[in-house]
Amino acid sequence: MYADGGELTYVKEDGGEEDARGTFVLSVFPTEQSGVLTKLARNDCWERLSLDFAFHRCGALLDCKCVIVRELPGYRISHIETAHWRLPG
Repeated sequence: MYADGGELTYVKEDGGEEDARGTFVLSVFPTEQSGVLTKLARNDCWERLSLDFAFHRCGALLDCKCVIVRELPGYRISHIETAHWRLPG
């Protein structure tokens, strides 16, 4: 992941069609936990902004790398959590 100018670029090295079909979880946690935005979701008692994505919908597969750019929120971030999952079949 690379952050610059209010955007986060997520690159999955050695990615392929199989990775591109999966869903990537990208949760952004604000520094202040006092209801920063109304669109924040409740997750295990922590407020977070979900930037989840699937490469096949809004990303690109370039030279065996899955690449996507997501706009970051306009508040201070304490941390970001990521995961990747794909339904069998």
